[in-house]
Amino acid sequence: MMPVPSPIVLDLLQGIPTYTRGIPAELVTATGAAILAAVSEGYGDMPVMVAERVGYGAGHLRLDFPHVLRVVVGEELRVGTAGAEHSGDVMIESTIDELDPGGISRLIEALLSAGAEDAWVVPAVGRSGASRSNVRTVAPARMAERVARVIASAPGAGQIRRSVLLPPG
Repeated sequence: MMPVPSPIVLDLLQGIPTYTRGIPAELVTATGAAILAAVSEGYGDMPVMVAERVGYGAGHLRLDFPHVLRVVVGEELRVGTAGAEHSGDVMIESTIDELDPGGISRLIEALLSAGAEDAWVVPAVGRSGASRSNVRTVAPARMAERVARVIASAPGAGQIRRSVLLPPG
């Protein structure tokens, strides 16, 4: 007997949001988990987007709910006061507790490698007087999820905040 999900599936899905429905059957295979981990840029609710391709797959198990996978490939739209646009920049920021100078350098480097156009840190002080840092980045909308994941992975990172930057005029 093997636990569900299997150890390899759990290993492949580390860092990816998962949940269970309490069903004693394999709903995600190791192959599916590997593909998901390799090609996904983000997880969560479906963003406002233009779907370019849609695919479906159905499992063989008979369950009391549809055992169907849907994959949507497309371009995420940026929604601002001027309506939906295909490009633009997003400011992504968070407050991080006790970030040492070496940690700041590594974080800035990781943010730029992830696609941020600019990244900087502003020193701050918490309510208790503890040293904190406000990390801010500007990234193209298509890279925002990747950049946000880098910030969220930093030890002591708080809530991630995003602001759509509209072009001047």
